[in-house]
Amino acid sequence: MTLGGTLNVVTSQGGVFDPGVYRLINYTGTMTNNGLAFGTIPSSDYSLQTSVANQVNLLNSAGLTLNVWDGDAGPKYDSVVNGGNGTWQATQGNENWTDPNGLINAPFTDRAFAIFEATPGTVTVDNSLGDVTVAGMQFASDGYLIQGQPIVLAGSATTPDQSIIRVGDGTASGAAYTATIDSELTGRSRLVKTDLGTLVLSGGNTYTGGTVINGGVVSIADDANLGDIAGGVTLNDGTLRITDNLATTRAITTGDVGGTVDVATDKAVTLLTGVSGTGGLTKQGTGELQLTQASTYAGATHIAQGTLSTLNSGVLNAASPVQIDSNATLNLANNNQQTGSLTNNGTIDFGSIPGTQLVVNGDYQGTGGRLVMNSVLAGDDSLSDRLTISGASSGTTELAVTNRGGLGASTVDGIKVVSVGGASNSNFTLKSDYLFQGKQAIVAGAYSYQLYKNGVTSPRDGSWYLRSQLTTPVSQDDSPPPPPPPPPPLTDGSSTTPPITGGSSSAPQVTQPVWQPGVPLYESYSTVLSKLNTLSTFKQRIGGRSWSDDDSAGNNVQLGSWGRIVGEKAKNTAQSSATDSTLRSDTIMWQLGEDKLLKQNEYGALVGGINARYGKVNADVNSLFGKGSIDTTGYGPGLTLTWYGNNGWYSDNQAQLSWYQSSLNSDTLNKSMTDNNHAHGYALSTEVGKHFALSDNWSLTPQTQLVYSSVKFNDFTDPYGTAVHDNGNGSLVWRVGVAPEYQHNWQDGKGHSGIRVYGIMDIEKTFSSASSVNVSGINVSRQDQAEWGNVGMGGEVQLADGKYRLYGEVSGKTALKGSPENNYAGSATVGFRMNF
Repeated sequence: MTLGGTLNVVTSQGGVFDPGVYRLINYTGTMTNNGLAFGTIPSSDYSLQTSVANQVNLLNSAGLTLNVWDGDAGPKYDSVVNGGNGTWQATQGNENWTDPNGLINAPFTDRAFAIFEATPGTVTVDNSLGDVTVAGMQFASDGYLIQGQPIVLAGSATTPDQSIIRVGDGTASGAAYTATIDSELTGRSRLVKTDLGTLVLSGGNTYTGGTVINGGVVSIADDANLGDIAGGVTLNDGTLRITDNLATTRAITTGDVGGTVDVATDKAVTLLTGVSGTGGLTKQGTGELQLTQASTYAGATHIAQGTLSTLNSGVLNAASPVQIDSNATLNLANNNQQTGSLTNNGTIDFGSIPGTQLVVNGDYQGTGGRLVMNSVLAGDDSLSDRLTISGASSGTTELAVTNRGGLGASTVDGIKVVSVGGASNSNFTLKSDYLFQGKQAIVAGAYSYQLYKNGVTSPRDGSWYLRSQLTTPVSQDDSPPPPPPPPPPLTDGSSTTPPITGGSSSAPQVTQPVWQPGVPLYESYSTVLSKLNTLSTFKQRIGGRSWSDDDSAGNNVQLGSWGRIVGEKAKNTAQSSATDSTLRSDTIMWQLGEDKLLKQNEYGALVGGINARYGKVNADVNSLFGKGSIDTTGYGPGLTLTWYGNNGWYSDNQAQLSWYQSSLNSDTLNKSMTDNNHAHGYALSTEVGKHFALSDNWSLTPQTQLVYSSVKFNDFTDPYGTAVHDNGNGSLVWRVGVAPEYQHNWQDGKGHSGIRVYGIMDIEKTFSSASSVNVSGINVSRQDQAEWGNVGMGGEVQLADGKYRLYGEVSGKTALKGSPENNYAGSATVGFRMNF
């Protein structure tokens, strides 16, 4: 490289021409120095340095004495600045120092400006010959470590109140340089950090003049690294990096350009005094910066990374603009705050206790940010966090709302979470548990809440509400509102106001609560259990009376061991239901029994039996508010007592106990609402009938039956904290019908055999209150259709003198009221009896 030409130096706007080395040229190979002329230079104390290998530097002494470190990386007196390791002593010490040209070596000059460049190394301070005292220092190479005994920051003769410490060489590349001072820094001067590199202070420093960071980074792990506690820190286009947990009462001030606090990952820094100054404050690093006192700095607050937490109310400047970047969080920590205009691309976390208020004294712009809020999800006046915007709102923001103990309730306007004073052009969305009618919804108790713009009673206010009702806003013209639809069946708890179902143009038209997706399952649960808790008819269980040419002989009783399988497919649309749910179910049951003759006389025979059963129900529940399934298994014992009268009368009595285990799953929420929930039930039945012979083959049996059934499931809490309690229910079913029957008997070599075919024509009437469950304080109920018609046919084959009997029945029924296509059931039974 050939060096020549003219050098002109201009200080950049706002810049300072500090003392020390400025890199002009890096080169490889050799250099031919033809002389570099100087043109315009903003200093009279300048020179050219070529004594560092492969570098051409400009030196500004600024009236100071410059001492350049010349350690063990090379020989002395060689016109080369070598750097390296060594011992730093006072004026009477060793010759590890040289002039900028490397011509001579000598001891350090008291209060000189120390320059460390060339090869980095470890420099150990030795005060055995006197205190090492400096005007300032520069580290123009990456990796120097200063350790050992204290260094006195004394400043220069003209500026004794400040000691400049530069890390860098005046170029952008210098931002990658790091220098560490582990020695204690003492003295009364102010430490002024300049240039773009990083200065690590790791000693227990006692200098009293405070710290000014005019560029680059000052990195500390302890508050004592910044000197005496009375010395504050001024951030002016520089960064204070803190690498460990720390709390300080030290004054923090921002200069005109503003400054940055960088907190390391997983660390928390607590400022116990307010931040003041003319500039703004930027938060960097993924750790947490905690503000505890009111700050008065005039500039903007920029949360670029990590978390800025406010540990008391009013610690932010109410007029200071705030910007939150995508990887950053403003944590209000349950404390009310005010700001100037706010741009949110990150997260505003209100804390964990509802009721925190954030007031924006200006405009709010959401650029994909989030609000993490808390509400007691109940009625309109529920306690909730709130964002209040005095100006206009724009952009997009997501609300993540945590329910803090709310049991849910009917709302009108809803719970106000965002208040907008100016133009409301923002789009706030809700982080949801699921979608209801294409709109995000969250669960609270029996209800679901959705986020709506504008109130119901104030439909142009531009604010945002959490609402648990499907509503029609107040009419904006003079035309009358449409009449409201009839309300769904609902029994509220004593603390809940029933939904409004009427009104005029001056009141909202609340038409329907928005139930959470679990409610259709909860109100249908008892109905599903009842499908395994029913008792069969006499014919379904055993095939009916036996037959013989001589009824009086008692041959018409059914004895022995038996087993049967029952299956049913049904659809039930409730007569009344809070959620207007439809239930589709598939039921299968296996039953085994044994019948014994207890008594027989001239009037008839008394037969007692014992049986056991196991069954399953798989039910799908469909409602406007959600879809899901209920899967139930059940088992239990039963007893029977049957009188077979020789005059054709019979009386069949049954009793059974049942235990159930169920899982309720919401397809809408894609979540199990409860698993392995236990329930129990019992049922009682009595049936009487009279067999009338019409001919040798034909007969008619009128019959009637009463069945009482009761089921109750155990209390449970769903994944959203919703408590579900079965209020208990029982049903009484009266059945009356007639069964025409044809039978044919024959005798062959294997004994007496026969076949019988019968028909079924029944009417059923249910006398019961609706099944009712309490969902977090709200009673919801389901009343199924009460009147049903049933037709079917069955038959039995008897072989080997009645030793073997195969019987079965198929039937179908439908509700006599309501739409038949939505209320029907088809069932089949097949059984086998063997009499030993």
